[in-house]
Amino acid sequence: MKIAWIGWATAVLAVAAAERPNILLLLSDDHSAPYLGCYGYSDVRTLHLDRLAAQGMRFDRMFVTSPQCVPSRASLMTGRSPVAVRMVRFTAPLPADIPALPDLLRTQAGYFTGVGGRHYHLDGPPTAGERGSLVVGAVLDRHRLRTFTNRVDYVEPQRLKTFAVRMNAFLDAAPKNKPWFFWLGFSDPHHV
Repeated sequence: MKIAWIGWATAVLAVAAAERPNILLLLSDDHSAPYLGCYGYSDVRTLHLDRLAAQGMRFDRMFVTSPQCVPSRASLMTGRSPVAVRMVRFTAPLPADIPALPDLLRTQAGYFTGVGGRHYHLDGPPTAGERGSLVVGAVLDRHRLRTFTNRVDYVEPQRLKTFAVRMNAFLDAAPKNKPWFFWLGFSDPHHV
C-alpha cells in the first residue's frame, strides 16, 4: 500500500506542479461502491455524486485497510498501514512525525488544504461526548498532542449541516490565487 500511495502522491504532486487542479476528496463511512449510481446501482439516486464522478476521478479498486473508520482514514491520509502509523483505535492523534497527503500538498505544491465533516478522530477523540474521551481528550490537549490543525490550513469550525454549507465555508476561506485540497467526510450512511 505504501508504494501505491507514494506513486499516487507523486503523480498528484507532478500534476500539481504543472496544472495544480483543485482536489475534492469525498469519503463516506460505511458506504460501499455498489450503492452509487456511478457504479451502476439504480435503486438509489445519487445524481450529484454521479456528476462529480463523471467529471473527476473515480476509484474502482479501492479497499479499506482496516474494518474501523479511524485506522482506515489514517491509511488513506498517509498511504501506510494503520499499525505503521500507530493508529489502531480512536484514542490517539495521527503522530506529527508521519507525513500525510495534506502536508505534502501544502508544503511541496503550495495548496490551501482543509478537512471537514467526519474526520475528527484523526486528531484523537473529541473532548466531550464519547465515554472516556473527556479524560483522554484532556490529556491530549494538556500535552499538545493534537496536531491536525498544524497539518492543514482549514479545519471545519463546527459540524455544519449540508454539503453545500460545508463546501461554501471552505471556499470562502480559501485564497482565490491558490489551488485547494479539501477532504470532506460524511457519516450519513453510517446511521442507516
